[in-house]
Amino acid sequence: MGHAENLFFLFFREQTFSLSLSWSDRYDFLAKNLENLMNKAIKSLVGCALMGALAFAAHAAEDASATLTSLSGSGPFTYALTLTDSGSTTIGSVWFAWKPGFNYLPSVPSSAPSQTTGWGTSIQGTTGAASVQFTAGSSASYLQPGQSATFDFTTADSPSTLAGDSGSTPIGTSVAYSAGLFSDGGVQFVATSTPEPSSWALLAATAAGWLALRRHRAAVPAV
Repeated sequence: MGHAENLFFLFFREQTFSLSLSWSDRYDFLAKNLENLMNKAIKSLVGCALMGALAFAAHAAEDASATLTSLSGSGPFTYALTLTDSGSTTIGSVWFAWKPGFNYLPSVPSSAPSQTTGWGTSIQGTTGAASVQFTAGSSASYLQPGQSATFDFTTADSPSTLAGDSGSTPIGTSVAYSAGLFSDGGVQFVATSTPEPSSWALLAATAAGWLALRRHRAAVPAV
């Protein structure tokens, strides 16, 4: 028996049970009230489907992304976490290097000053399992869709470490909420590590040198 049939049967039993009728009389009752029972069953199915669609739409509208950039060439390392509201709801808090029940930073950050006005920070966990919370002080400071905010923290963990995994989970795994922490189901994302500015400069210098060498070789006549 399918779900719709089960639901219809439950409606039928509910409508006839209180009448203390025999099963034969119950089916007579069904024949006389079939349209009413069907309408109730259909309304219930439509209501369930609508509630599910609304819940899915609300969750799908909440989204976030982030980049993690090293601001120092040697330890202790200072990082800039740039959070972007890429959904259609506000973001009022983010828990970096965390998901429910797990902290992913190998070292406890020594500091986490907020670079965004109206936001505060809180370092969580212990050595081997730490994380950082970034939370707006009021709704006036929430990120709006399309907006970004930057948060700093300092830790002994190197860029290559934070770009890696803790077990099978990326260390940058984080959760953002539309308001305060646990204000809704949250949306999980992974902060992507990007090279520090000096690394980009070194890469550009290497590429320029390689191109100059190619031009030089091309200009030298063959013997």
